[in-house]
Amino acid sequence: MANVRWRISGEYFEACSCDSVCPCPTSGLAARPTKGYCAAGLVFRVEHGQHGNTKLDGLSFAVLLRTPGPMVQGNWTVGLILDERASAEQRGRSRRSRAARAAGPWRRWARSSAVSRAPRRSPSRSR
Repeated sequence: MANVRWRISGEYFEACSCDSVCPCPTSGLAARPTKGYCAAGLVFRVEHGQHGNTKLDGLSFAVLLRTPGPMVQGNWTVGLILDERASAEQRGRSRRSRAARAAGPWRRWARSSAVSRAPRRSPSRSR
């Protein structure tokens, strides 16, 4: 599973608990969050995407995370909210990728997570 190829393009939105501009992206995730911890939401709207042979076009998902200190130190708690329109195959890809400690864009998160919550499904409302 670690060699499965990912490809996604679309829109990405991110917000975190830092007081102003998040110091993490420019520090290689090594900076201390401004409040000492990080609580963040990362939302993706996939225009075109694929995981192995599974199409992801038109789906949305969110990753919610919390770290007790600098992200690079690990011990993250991570949750995933999947578009309720995701097929059983698409949901299965999500679970298998996380269980295999994912390749592609999720590799860093998977290695850093101490607690991984079960994915939940939710309606997607994008304009």
